[in-house]
Amino acid sequence: MSGSRKKIIYLITKANLGGAQKYVFDLATSLPQDKFDVLVVHGQGNILSKKLQEEKIKTIFVPEMGRDINVLGEIISFFKIFKIIFDYNPDIVHVNSSKAGGIGAFVARLTFTQKIIFTVHGWAFNEPQFDNILTKFFSWLTVFLSTDTIVISKQNFEQGLRYPFVKNRFALIYNGVKDTNFRERTSARKFIADLTKADSKKIWVVTISELHKNKGLSYLIEAVSKLEKKPIVFIIGPGEERNNLGNLISKHNLEDNIFLMGFIDEASTYLKAFDIFILTSVKEGHPYALLEAGLAKLPSIGSDIPGVKDILENENGILTIPKDPNDIAEKLDGLIKDKGKKAQLSQNLHSKVFGEFSFKEMLEKTISLY
Repeated sequence: MSGSRKKIIYLITKANLGGAQKYVFDLATSLPQDKFDVLVVHGQGNILSKKLQEEKIKTIFVPEMGRDINVLGEIISFFKIFKIIFDYNPDIVHVNSSKAGGIGAFVARLTFTQKIIFTVHGWAFNEPQFDNILTKFFSWLTVFLSTDTIVISKQNFEQGLRYPFVKNRFALIYNGVKDTNFRERTSARKFIADLTKADSKKIWVVTISELHKNKGLSYLIEAVSKLEKKPIVFIIGPGEERNNLGNLISKHNLEDNIFLMGFIDEASTYLKAFDIFILTSVKEGHPYALLEAGLAKLPSIGSDIPGVKDILENENGILTIPKDPNDIAEKLDGLIKDKGKKAQLSQNLHSKVFGEFSFKEMLEKTISLY
């Protein structure tokens, strides 16, 4: 131990700024400094590490660790992570995401780490391309190697309980959001309009999302193409699918209706610029972007999938059939036209997020596992 402080390593595969990275950032920067000595070990990307370093949190970059499978990279990552954990000698290793979870939990066992926490940001086997026996086995093995496993959605919790020999290792701890200093609507809308030259008289729809196939953004673009009266849609976030999504936008001649905004620092602070929030993902953990939309009092639409359903219900949001552009188009068009429903949903969602998904409660429950 570092004096009377517990030494903790957070391990995460990628250092972009998606939900899992925000989770690590919020925990790493909020633990009591007199009780914890924090190190974050991460793979590819640098947004997370830059933000952590600004907060004086130590980081170590393992460049060979990435989301895609690479046998040589996995071997090199294993030995680098082994050395880091062996040298740092932590009391706690808290692993995040499937790749970092498996390697990190195994190494932590080999180095006799006292506490090994695994947070499931959505089971990997819920992704169609990974829905197989091997993925399910390695997910189980990571849980088995860990002393405790945090799941962040009710359905993921129920799926975990089906695993043999590990039922007593699960804790359901929802993601929680801190109070956000939202920019005032007029100035936020002007900022976005200046960037895009978008028509500010139209309805503005936004999603904050990594440009990844899991986010179902192609279905959103297809849905907008079907609308007779089209809103302006802003997709905020970087990612590997940018070129494909750009081509799809061009195919439907939607360049004046859909904007790929790329990375915007503190994007959530601009949420009040918009009229509707939408999330068309095919897989989620417990999406921060939707929680932040609730705090901003935006009427919200989301896919009927685990994680989203823990937040949106009939009284506070609209659920769409995953991967169904026709249903997305119908629900979006209906909400645009119903001003009264927009006001009711936004207020109800704000009340739920404010009342049930506080960061303070999330932090306290997580520390109790440490």
